Amino acid sequence: MSGCAKSFPRAKERVTDHEAGATLIELMMALAVGLVLLFGLSRIYLSSKQSYRLTDAQSVLMESGRYALEALTGEIHSAGQLGCRRNAPLTVLANAQAQALLVPDTAQHMPSGLIAAPLLSGEDDIRLSSVPRIKSALSGTDTLTVLYAESCSGILISRLLLTNPRGRLQSGSSCRFDTGTPLLVANCESAHLFRAGASDQDFTQNVDQAEVATNRLGALYRPGSEVMALRSRSFFIRLNPAGQPALYRVDHVADTVSELVEGVENLQLSYGVDTSGDGASDRILNASAVSDWSKIVSVRVVLTLRSIDDRVLANARQYWLDDESRSDRRLVRQFAATVAVRSRAQ
Repeated sequence: MSGCAKSFPRAKERVTDHEAGATLIELMMALAVGLVLLFGLSRIYLSSKQSYRLTDAQSVLMESGRYALEALTGEIHSAGQLGCRRNAPLTVLANAQAQALLVPDTAQHMPSGLIAAPLLSGEDDIRLSSVPRIKSALSGTDTLTVLYAESCSGILISRLLLTNPRGRLQSGSSCRFDTGTPLLVANCESAHLFRAGASDQDFTQNVDQAEVATNRLGALYRPGSEVMALRSRSFFIRLNPAGQPALYRVDHVADTVSELVEGVENLQLSYGVDTSGDGASDRILNASAVSDWSKIVSVRVVLTLRSIDDRVLANARQYWLDDESRSDRRLVRQFAATVAVRSRAQ
């Protein structure tokens, strides 16, 4: 026998199914299933994002609408409040100086004295307001102006004399009056407007209604009479620096203009008029139809607010803003309330 080892042929390796790999058809099917799943997930994500936008816009609108309505409601409730007096004319002293403080640009808004103009008044669908400091108000919106005395527990504990009036307030008063601040002193029979002197307890005035220098108050106010700060404010709609419509407030005493609520697109007001003298509203009129503002006993306020985000709605809306046709996808809500003028309503 030969010494060489006998060789045998190698057996063929067998390839199992799980080692063979995926076919092209299988790869395409897997890719298609993955795309379907990805499309479904993206739809869920976009739907959730849109739902979040809608929910967030609704929440912001509700909060903003309530705040704006409450701000206007409080001012309307207070309009014409002069302590315990109701529906009586107010004697104006320090007319020229106080008028300059409250209406800094012109005397036309209050032509015959500071309080000769209504304690509550408005303008309807304005294009150019006659109220000083209301600049660039949106066309087609309304304005509201109120004037009232705000209590700060300033109860007199000494007499306020007719000549060179000086008085002392009870302890615990929160009144803090800068020199020149318009003040009101009132009891249940009369009320006078004058200006603060150099301290909280030093009350002076400069001129009378004829704009003649005087040191006379015009009435004697005994202990128990109340000294209050005068408030004169106007509300209107205009575009803010970001280009969004917003509710603004003019403080005629402080001579300031401030933005209250962003996203307020419109302010519409109507007025309940007491024609029978019973303190109840008999007719509802727009500002342009009101002939006697002293008969207004209620105000209907309608605010239109819109979302700041322009991607909330699925379909675009068409509307007019400041005499311009516009289109966007903002969410819009209206807030309305009928508010009593407490100094007049029964």
